[in-house]
Amino acid sequence: FNINSGIDYETMYEQYVKNKYDIELDDPIAILNDVFEDRDIHIYLQTHPDMDHLTGFKTLIENKDIHNFFDTEHRNIKKSDFPSDSIEDDWIAYLEYRKRNPSHFYRSYSVIYEDIENDVKIYIFHPTVEALKVGDLSDNQQPNIFSYLILIDYCGFKTVLGGDVLEDWWKDLWYWLEKNEDAKILFNNIHVLKASHHGRKSGRCGWEEKGKRTRAFINWMDPEYVTISVGKKPENDAANWYRKRPDDSYRKVLTTRWYGTMEVSYDGTKPFDLDKLTVTTCNDRKDKTDHIADIEEPIKETNYIFKICARVGAKGEGLEKNNRGPFKRRYRPGGRPLDKHRWLRFSLEKGNNVPEPFDVKWRVVNRGAEARDESDLRGGIDNSNDGARARHEITKYIGSHYIDCFAIKDDFCVATARMYVRVS
Repeated sequence: FNINSGIDYETMYEQYVKNKYDIELDDPIAILNDVFEDRDIHIYLQTHPDMDHLTGFKTLIENKDIHNFFDTEHRNIKKSDFPSDSIEDDWIAYLEYRKRNPSHFYRSYSVIYEDIENDVKIYIFHPTVEALKVGDLSDNQQPNIFSYLILIDYCGFKTVLGGDVLEDWWKDLWYWLEKNEDAKILFNNIHVLKASHHGRKSGRCGWEEKGKRTRAFINWMDPEYVTISVGKKPENDAANWYRKRPDDSYRKVLTTRWYGTMEVSYDGTKPFDLDKLTVTTCNDRKDKTDHIADIEEPIKETNYIFKICARVGAKGEGLEKNNRGPFKRRYRPGGRPLDKHRWLRFSLEKGNNVPEPFDVKWRVVNRGAEARDESDLRGGIDNSNDGARARHEITKYIGSHYIDCFAIKDDFCVATARMYVRVS
């Protein structure tokens, strides 16, 4: 929000909650630090210089080294109206960083990056030189016009990232593909499409022709999944537009407003096997919360460090307690999903500083259609079942679930920790 705009923020927040913008956002830098703790960023690709695609950049480069920085070749884009000092710092950090001779790309059906060992290819299909010239005009700057449009092929698993590409340039690309058959084939049978421009009509891969919005491009790609990072506009029309297939069946469309953070992973099986594609979400609004119990002890605000960790054990639903281990491999939230019927041991992480003595309690919450169908969403408060401060649990249902841990000291809850567990 622009802090100088005079907006009634309480009213705006109520409106956002009413329109279902109330899902807590994940911090992507925290996820990177957790899942890839000791690894640098091999490729960073800045789609275009708009702040909703740049926020957090300063923190990112302070935490991670970037080996390949891909940026657009703009020269006239300037920013002056920042909603906060931290976002202005991101812009300044970005301008300084891009002076280090980043790589620039334009539309081509040649691979711009290839990792032969891991069978990864990255293609750029927008912007064109003309699009950059139009969007980078000093008197009419429009970064969306020259946003990158990226196609990634990993072992036959194909993803199209639409950036903020506008419909006129989707149309321009479609007619270019009609003349370049080899490139057009790459767009056939896409597995995941990230809708451009937050699902707005202005960013659809369909354009007005004879009073009707053509579906030739979306039908050709025919994605299995469409993800929409929802902006300030209701996305119902977008979801419906992307959902419909030529045979009147429906594809899966997931929006951040209803599902929060979405993660898509593929295990590298060749040839491509759709059954090995995993899509999990961190929220599902069909799940109610009235079954989730509150901790009985009153909560006391503290600054204690309190974290939990998990280790992966044996597979087998009927295993006795002594046969569930050994729990050697560390489970990293946000990493590769676990399979069903896998035992986990949750315990306190090293470095916690809640002063002794204290007890812990746990709360397991299952989410998603499978757990709902089995009436097993859980949500009650439980004690440890493996010693004083650890708990065994087994994965049962596909989805993104979580476990909470509460530190209880002197009849108060003085600290909490949460860990998400993804199951495929």
